[in-house]
Amino acid sequence: MLTQTVQPPLADQVVESVVGVVPAALRGALLDLESLSVGEAAEADAAGLVSFAAARGEVVRALRAWVRPDKKHPLWAQVRGVVAQVVAKRWLELAPAVDATAPVSLKSWGELGALLLSTPSWCVATVAPLAEVPDEWWGAYASWLLATPRGFSRPGEADALARHHERGLVELARWVERNPGSAAVKAAVQAYLNVGDPAALALSSLNLRTMAEARAKILTRSFGGKPGDFTPFPLARAGRRLRVGVVAQDFGPHGATYRVLPLFEHLDPDRFEVVLFAADEGDSKIEHHCRAKAARVERLAYDHDSRLAQLRAGELDVALFAGSLDMREEGVGRLALHRVAALQVCTEQAGATTGLPEMDLFISGELGEPEGAEAHYRERLALLAGPAQTFNFEADQAAAAQEWTKAALGIPEDAVVFASAADYRRITPETWAAWIQLLLKAPEARLVLQPFTQGKPSEAVSTQFALRCEAELKSHGIDPDRVLISTLPLDNRADVRRLLQVGEVYLDSVPCSDVEGVAHGLAAGLPVVAIEGGSLRTRAGAALSRAAGLDTLIAHDAEAYVEIAAGLASDASRRQELANALVVTMEKMPVFLDSLGRSDAFGAVLENAFDEVVARGLPAFKAGRAPLRPDAILALDGAARYRMGLDLLETGRTSRAVDYLMAALAQDNGTALLWYDVARALRANGQLADAIQALEAGLRLDGSMRDAWRMLAELADAAGMTDLADDARGVIAQLSATTAAAAPKGLRLNLGGKLGQVRSSAANQT
Repeated sequence: MLTQTVQPPLADQVVESVVGVVPAALRGALLDLESLSVGEAAEADAAGLVSFAAARGEVVRALRAWVRPDKKHPLWAQVRGVVAQVVAKRWLELAPAVDATAPVSLKSWGELGALLLSTPSWCVATVAPLAEVPDEWWGAYASWLLATPRGFSRPGEADALARHHERGLVELARWVERNPGSAAVKAAVQAYLNVGDPAALALSSLNLRTMAEARAKILTRSFGGKPGDFTPFPLARAGRRLRVGVVAQDFGPHGATYRVLPLFEHLDPDRFEVVLFAADEGDSKIEHHCRAKAARVERLAYDHDSRLAQLRAGELDVALFAGSLDMREEGVGRLALHRVAALQVCTEQAGATTGLPEMDLFISGELGEPEGAEAHYRERLALLAGPAQTFNFEADQAAAAQEWTKAALGIPEDAVVFASAADYRRITPETWAAWIQLLLKAPEARLVLQPFTQGKPSEAVSTQFALRCEAELKSHGIDPDRVLISTLPLDNRADVRRLLQVGEVYLDSVPCSDVEGVAHGLAAGLPVVAIEGGSLRTRAGAALSRAAGLDTLIAHDAEAYVEIAAGLASDASRRQELANALVVTMEKMPVFLDSLGRSDAFGAVLENAFDEVVARGLPAFKAGRAPLRPDAILALDGAARYRMGLDLLETGRTSRAVDYLMAALAQDNGTALLWYDVARALRANGQLADAIQALEAGLRLDGSMRDAWRMLAELADAAGMTDLADDARGVIAQLSATTAAAAPKGLRLNLGGKLGQVRSSAANQT
């Protein structure tokens, strides 16, 4: 390569080659950017950000000043690669923006490259559409145009990002449908998949249906199947069971599992055959529980095509896709782009509707949706009783391993403590604005946060969150010591709840609710202050509060949210009254913890939906806009469950009878006869140790039940406890000889002491 001095002299040292003149500073700065952007900006220290800002500034200045750039120069590929890398690693978010207000000529590749490295696209007032960008730049430009930030710094940014992304995705969807084979279009689609994160857009309060449908068009045209490549024929279900396949990345101990489990764990085995499909499997307690609730479990193949063939070979009537649909190449979400069953169903998604043409039914709850919610969904909407989510936290319940007190946390005993376990990504600037106003109105109050519940956060992430919190507080003259942020990896939910119990009032995040955090707050016995908006994402926490009887603590805007919480801070008697009522409600198993009711309602909706598909065809089913509901509210009332349990017991369906009678107990006020009937069902189901425990509870309530004593004597004989059996028969003899309402107290208490021995012995046998 020839080098020589260029005339007239340029301000910067240059290298002239056969393909153009390149400022040496540009080459060096690009190399610096490449090395700096290997890791994410969130992991960088202050010095790393300073170095990035310096190198980025040098690249931007050199690109804008490049006087004779040749568009064939190989350096442009390096520039585009650096743009994609910097955007994907989120370096543009934290470093100070370079001035991007000057008009940009897209014909000048130098100006275009400088723009893409200057500032995030959604911070620019006017952004050129893809149609005006040179084909060679579509990949880099789409990376910049459709990137989602890790977080937001000012109120309103989430809505601004959603509007910006909607425009970009709608345009990209048009190009994908118009020319999917174009190299430029393919590069833009791949760039979007590398940087787009629907979870960040879900922090917006806007209706995201248009955006979701545009995204679905892009994904379906790029990775979906051809229309009609697999058309299952739905057979009427008369005389057979519906085969329901539950498809998930895994069934491990995380929120998606705790929310999808109640849908299928109590489906009637006489009406449904449940098959679990998972790409990954482990050995956790919750996974074993899920497997026990299915007819069989299949490990999904490694590659997408084999997974698709596996599901289709399963001859499924219904495919239920669990959790958010991960569209990465290794995720199972891409299976939802294809037809694998006659009826395809989904649950909660980051942006509400999936927008996918192959998704037929969306499961939600009456309390979680506003009037006319069906207009927000491409899928047919199904509304079950209660909130949109039901949780099963009992399947792998563990005892708390840690204890916390106000004193241990350095909080005055008389200080009112607000608590929250909302995920740090949902604690938006809007949330901070509301919490700051609350701390100003309640100057003696404290705030305790557990924002990291999904594993231990990196030191950089937790540090950035703490620094942002401190900056927000100091800017309003609030002592940062009034806010305590836990960075403990509290994977045990019992530990999360123990920490929350240091507080007196739980605060939901606003406007984007963290529904699992609200569930923990209610389980900890804390009255929850929530806000109710117009979308599923803003109503979720309020729906749980309403189901728990806390309607008076649900606000309709941020101002009312602050007023309600401040009012509780100054009214100790009101706080105690609400807490006492909440304890009673939680003991009665509210609807959002009622797995049996959820499964019954889900099963009824599936049958109705499937029958309609058989009768009218899938297109007509999906064209219907009226939300589906169960024919009746099933298994929610304790008395109804009692009756259903007895009926099932009489017909020999002992396992199902146990489910209903145990659920009736959860809503009972102490009926001795119910405990006896539970013992009968447990005995018939072979659960002898549990039957003895039920008898113990019933006889403590009413010692005059002769049949209960007879059963106790029989179970004691079976357990080899002849003394206990003889004592029980002695009580029966006394009851026969007296009209007293109960057995002699001394003897009953003596038997009560021996029951523990029988329980231990019987448990070892079973």
